[in-house]
Amino acid sequence: MSAAPHESSTHSPHAAMLERGSDLADFPRGAKALRSGPRALVASAALLLLAPACGFAQSGSASTSLVPARQVSLTDALGFEWDIEPRTGTIRDATNGCLSGTGTTTINGQNFHCPQPMMDPNTGELVLRNVLAGLEVTRRMRVDSKVAALRWVDSYRNPGGASFTASVIIRILPGFQCGSVLSDGGSANPSGLGKNEGGVVLVSPNSSYPSILLALAGSRSKLKPAFTNNNNYECAISWSVTIPAGKTVSLVQSLAQRQPGPVDAKSLADQFKPLRARAWIRDLPDDVRRSIVNFDGSGGPTELGGRGFAAGLPEDLAAMAGARDVLALGGETRLHGTAILAGLSIETRHGKLPLAPESLAALVGPGRAAGGALAYLRDGQVLAGVLRAEQMRFALPSGVEMALGVEDLDRLVLAERADAPAASPRIWALIDTGDGDRLAIALPAGKPLEAATPWGTRVIAPEEIRSVRVLEGDQPGHRIDLADGSRFFVFLGDRPWPVETLLFGAREIRPASLRGLVVAAEKAPAEDAAAEITEPHVLLAGGNVLVGRIELAELHLLAEGESVPLPPDQIKCLHNEREGEAPEVGEPERFRAELWDGGVVAGTLQESMLPLRSGDWTGRIPARDVVDVFVPVAVVPEAMRAKIAGLVRDLGDAEWATRESAHGQLAELGGLARAALDEALLQSEDPEVRKRAKALLEGIAR
Repeated sequence: MSAAPHESSTHSPHAAMLERGSDLADFPRGAKALRSGPRALVASAALLLLAPACGFAQSGSASTSLVPARQVSLTDALGFEWDIEPRTGTIRDATNGCLSGTGTTTINGQNFHCPQPMMDPNTGELVLRNVLAGLEVTRRMRVDSKVAALRWVDSYRNPGGASFTASVIIRILPGFQCGSVLSDGGSANPSGLGKNEGGVVLVSPNSSYPSILLALAGSRSKLKPAFTNNNNYECAISWSVTIPAGKTVSLVQSLAQRQPGPVDAKSLADQFKPLRARAWIRDLPDDVRRSIVNFDGSGGPTELGGRGFAAGLPEDLAAMAGARDVLALGGETRLHGTAILAGLSIETRHGKLPLAPESLAALVGPGRAAGGALAYLRDGQVLAGVLRAEQMRFALPSGVEMALGVEDLDRLVLAERADAPAASPRIWALIDTGDGDRLAIALPAGKPLEAATPWGTRVIAPEEIRSVRVLEGDQPGHRIDLADGSRFFVFLGDRPWPVETLLFGAREIRPASLRGLVVAAEKAPAEDAAAEITEPHVLLAGGNVLVGRIELAELHLLAEGESVPLPPDQIKCLHNEREGEAPEVGEPERFRAELWDGGVVAGTLQESMLPLRSGDWTGRIPARDVVDVFVPVAVVPEAMRAKIAGLVRDLGDAEWATRESAHGQLAELGGLARAALDEALLQSEDPEVRKRAKALLEGIAR
């Protein structure tokens, strides 16, 4: 099922800025074939995510009291069966006897189990807790019937005073001998996941059994597991998880059963997509969700551009942080004790600055850092330059003291302390200019960035920005993420951008030289608010997303010789059936439009350029670069709203025929009636109206 990356299109002047990555895939949708014959299933996607999370006493839901758990046995919306064992937190059984025992987890050699399993009575989510290997472990398991998938979240809290590394092994038992085992990038018998890979496919040898998809991480994640295949009968996912003292990390796993089918790039991409979306983890507790680190684009608190930047330590230093100071010498020596620092200062290219010990998170000596010593501040700033000190000593618990020389210093990680100053409320963002410094800046009011995009120059106000990152490798340009959910490639100019640094006052930087910019967590929108876009938007080649409306009265699809006019606001999704591949010269773009009233139109798009308006900016989008156009909420004309309101009232009419007629007409309107039906379900005092509204809503695809 190997899918080679699509080559960048050379037919478009925008190709240099629109990277076309390889397409993943999934199996044919639906379970109809399973209902008439032997049930075969596909288990899809073990999504594993790591994150600092909440304490051991946290409930499974922020607003619901847990009750004693019972065994979970249900059939999802696609007709697949699930049987979950609460005490072991495993899949006891699934369709056709598949997956029995899947999810068995060992932590440093100890099997996870729960003596008193609990559950959320509203969602059915199991919440299982125990103490194993010195860790407080919580497992949350939930089958989402509509998505037709199981998700479980394992949280490991380290209550100790030093960082702890846990070896986590998860067993996957498909219930058959796999015909083959492939990565989602097409590599056979993978032992791990490479660049742009995030999952593994266990291919069924025949239609009597499922194929299984395991999505283990975001394709661009820095954290990926090892994978072991035992003669195609049993697989193991192995993670090495370092948990800082007093912190929690979480592993999120998901399985979904699907009808087996061809393992090609398109089918895999569609199956993985809902299980990699932010919506799939949106209901998790906020602190768990916000700190996920092995998802696409996430980097945790150790990376500029990650989820918050307090301390901002690299991974190797963050792993040493705890209740005691740590002196690191070389690759193996780690000494715990107390650092004695006096008269510290650092001379940077911006000027000389005194360093208060309580404001420091770590020091890295000049021999290890290129460009001088590095001082990591607790508010996320990093200063590079010449370090000076009147006195530097390190006291061991035995009472022995070591003298430390600035020139010979390797790495010193300082313990958390109660007198550490809070981050200044003036911090708007941290910027990395590529010179070794990471500086906090205030909001540069009225000083927009000019960005050259493939669709025209765009002026971006600082308030719109969530992050700016350089592209990977040697590619020129940046990726910018905006608060509305837009993310796209840009070239930033060299015109000086005046900023106010908190430590050195007014400075000018060249935007093109920026290595990164990340907005402070408390000033940025919630992570899922930007990812779960509720406004009309366009997905473009290369993973670019533009939020905005198509500024045309109508689009036109030529279907079987007939030009079908389609108002953009009435289109739920417009999908390019070319799937990102470059067309032949002169080949028209073929699209499939799903309408909010339930209709479908497939044909060639007659417009070659789509004007898209976002705020005060209008870009011109070549149709060949469009992957999808989404309108998440139907726009209902006034006359149609009045008609729908009348039909909803008729759902409670005294005459059965009137009720049935209204029910049928609302069903035909599909998503156009969703808002009115939602309101009727919540507000109507008529039980017949509520009953019919609920039935209609269940039949409307979201």
